[in-house]
Amino acid sequence: MMNGINYFISYWVPRWINTKMEHFNVKLGNEGPMTFMSKILGKNKPINMTMTKYPQFRSSDQMIELHLDGRFLDVATQTIDVTPNAIWQPRETTLKQQEQFFLHESMANSLLFSISDTFMPKMITNKSLGAQLA
Repeated sequence: MMNGINYFISYWVPRWINTKMEHFNVKLGNEGPMTFMSKILGKNKPINMTMTKYPQFRSSDQMIELHLDGRFLDVATQTIDVTPNAIWQPRETTLKQQEQFFLHESMANSLLFSISDTFMPKMITNKSLGAQLA
């Protein structure tokens, strides 16, 4: 039994990992601005997880910076209507807590644009707000 498990781990697991890595490398080699679309919020709200800037690894302050596009795709037009991030938030170094996560305004703007057909505009035309929202 143990020989079978060892054989599986030593023979099949590395081959499976190599196959997955080969597929990823092909995808990475043919990367475009829409290659890494993720459906975190469902199939109708894909978010672009392509890196817009190279990752930075610094041992001096034990820092890893990843810059992801983070803009949402407008499914109706198959475009992203918001310009990509151009300003990078400086890191806060005066506090003890060093893990930081920044959401760029282009991410929020693109989400609002992508849901605009479904949720907006909400027009309040009735004097009774309660009746309008019901």
